[in-house]
Amino acid sequence: MFNLANSSPTDPRHGDTPAKQQCGKRPISSREGVPIRVIWAIGNVSLMRLVVAVCSVDYAGKLAAHLPMAPRLLLVKADGSVSVHADDRAYKPLNWMNAPNRLNEDPEAGIWTVTSPKGEVLIITFHNIVSDTAHDMGTDPGLQKDGVEAHLQKL
Repeated sequence: MFNLANSSPTDPRHGDTPAKQQCGKRPISSREGVPIRVIWAIGNVSLMRLVVAVCSVDYAGKLAAHLPMAPRLLLVKADGSVSVHADDRAYKPLNWMNAPNRLNEDPEAGIWTVTSPKGEVLIITFHNIVSDTAHDMGTDPGLQKDGVEAHLQKL
């Protein structure tokens, strides 16, 4: 199911390694011959991870929720948040967990388990990973506003 043969011995999320010094996107994990990452703690990363996969998602916390097997976009942000998106919505995720979280990946079973300090659990079960890349987004300069709220209200 998964192939660890091409795994990299270094992980760009933990210190300066030759892999981190590379620019742009770099696959971190995938199936069938592409490197795979096993376990990492979200929040200790400076990368944004984008995964396109056919998967199902189960949430247990304040309530229970299930997303059936379908193509999804998973965002794992450097702040520790995890969100699950579909193609039929503009920006709103189908399911998400706010930071901080811990992401455990089980490559043999094809399962991610995202756990929050509050005891909430998001279980992502993969059928097929189409793409898995990580991007160093750098430091965000923030939103620069022109004008003040009073001027905007007059418009």
